[in-house]
Amino acid sequence: MQHPASSSPDQRANTRGPSASGGYVLVLSGSIAAGKSTVGRALGKLGAFVVDADRVAHGVLDAPATRERVREAFGDDVVGEDGRIDRTAVGKIVFADPDALERLEALLHPPTFAAIAAERDRARASGRVLVIDVPHLTETAFFGEGADLIVFVDAPLEERRRRTIEDRGWDPDELARREGRQRPVADGRASADVVIDNDGDPGRVTERAAEIWRERIAPKLAADRSATAEVATIGGASAPQADEAATQ
Repeated sequence: MQHPASSSPDQRANTRGPSASGGYVLVLSGSIAAGKSTVGRALGKLGAFVVDADRVAHGVLDAPATRERVREAFGDDVVGEDGRIDRTAVGKIVFADPDALERLEALLHPPTFAAIAAERDRARASGRVLVIDVPHLTETAFFGEGADLIVFVDAPLEERRRRTIEDRGWDPDELARREGRQRPVADGRASADVVIDNDGDPGRVTERAAEIWRERIAPKLAADRSATAEVATIGGASAPQADEAATQ
């Protein structure tokens, strides 16, 4: 599926189409330091419930049983003085060793994915808008299967490198090292329904989020409400008919 470098939501076809289930599930991904959290916050202000997969994974990592398994896998050096896992120490190990990264994901992904899937099911059942903020394309593929929309946020490489150095305190080569362990950014762009190119203008990014809400999410919610009202009307009309049949 080929996409232009950037397009507005109404120009990019959603190949999955809106789900027949209730609510709306949007999977939000992006290249490192592209600004997807800004998009997530903007959608949250519009009414979406945002689940950050990283935060869910951090919660899993803090669970005593998981902490012990991570310590056994990577040694005592990844345990901080407070007894919790030092995520920076773990990061240095796994982003330098693909096998170590695979071992960590095998520990964290199953409970993390299960927790997010449960949140997705609750959103469907309650008719909520759920944004699943995921850091990697692995998660995008997993949750995108049942999503209404996949949004990918990107930014120029040099701008992203600047942000990681100035905002995150990374070494100049850290971005390239981490992205070298992930699927290419081009794959994320190609698999998305909407690509938001973040040039650093927060107002523009917020407006793109508003476009998505207006042109993608709101029509689905309106259709859900209409379908619910129609079912209620049909149900109300059938009750008197059933009573009449019962008296014959």
